Amino acid sequence: QGCKPLAHLPHTYANGVITVRKSDFAIDARYAIIKVAGLPAPIYLSRTEGGEYTALLMLCTHRECEVRPYGAILHCPCHGSEFDAAGNVLQGPANEPLKEFRTTSDTENIYIQ
Repeated sequence: QGCKPLAHLPHTYANGVITVRKSDFAIDARYAIIKVAGLPAPIYLSRTEGGEYTALLMLCTHRECEVRPYGAILHCPCHGSEFDAAGNVLQGPANEPLKEFRTTSDTENIYIQ
């Protein structure tokens, strides 16, 4: 997505499930951010080429700094760790992947648990 800023998606939260309407996820977007009250960092929501969704907590596993998205890369400004859109470590010092939430979807919504 280059220099285009990532969208911050509206959501609902009930019974431990975050719900995002697919219609709020731009058709041409691959990534978005969800800020959920009570979480230590936002969620990075991405859509795979196969139309599935992944949701990652934007908190570095090295020293718990909030990572910053740069398209498909999540960068930790504190010590330089980098992660891919699936949460895998691309560059240390972090050696653990980002926390991933379970996601499911139907024709209208994306559900994050």
